Amino acid sequence: EPCLCGSCPTDADIESVCCLYETKSSAACKEEGVPCVVRLIKMRKILDKEVLEIALNAYNETLCLGISSPPSNDSYRYAAYRVSSFLLLGKLGKKRRKPLPACIVHEIRRYFPSDDGKYKGFSYY
Repeated sequence: EPCLCGSCPTDADIESVCCLYETKSSAACKEEGVPCVVRLIKMRKILDKEVLEIALNAYNETLCLGISSPPSNDSYRYAAYRVSSFLLLGKLGKKRRKPLPACIVHEIRRYFPSDDGKYKGFSYY
C-alpha cells in the first residue's frame, strides 16, 4: 500500500503500513489537523528520553527486563514501541499484536538507532 502521510520510509517492513490506513490513527490526525501520527502532540512525547525512562522503570518492575543504566538505544526503542502501541492501538497482549505504522517505526529508529543498523522487526510471536 502506498504511503499517504508522507513520512513512511520507502523500505518499510512488509508488516507495517502507513498510519492513515489505521482508522484510529487517521481520525486522530484529522482531529489535530496533522498529516501523520508522528506529528500528533501525544506521539511527540514518545521520543522524550525522560518519558521513556519512566515507562522502562514501570515495565522493569513487572517484566524484570534488566535495563542498563543509563538506558541504551535498544531500551529506548523498546519503550517507545510499547508506548506508541498503547497510545495508538490500545491495550494489546501476547496473542493480540498489531504492527506499528511504518512512519512511527521509522521515527523511533531515527531517534534511537541500533549500533549495527540491524533491527528485529515486528513479530506476531
